[in-house]
Amino acid sequence: MFLLEHPFFLCAIPMLFYANNINYYFILFYLFFILFSSYSLLILILLLYKRCKKKIP
Repeated sequence: MFLLEHPFFLCAIPMLFYANNINYYFILFYLFFILFSSYSLLILILLLYKRCKKKIP
């Protein structure tokens, strides 16, 4: 799922720079999307950490 979010995350960064002439709901949506994608990445790291911890005694 993170692989699907990642290209959108990269597209959101330039959008925030050109956000002067775009309405604020659009900016808020992209900010929320960036937070969501970073949150899912954090969960992915935690799951991998738990899986590695089980393998190592």
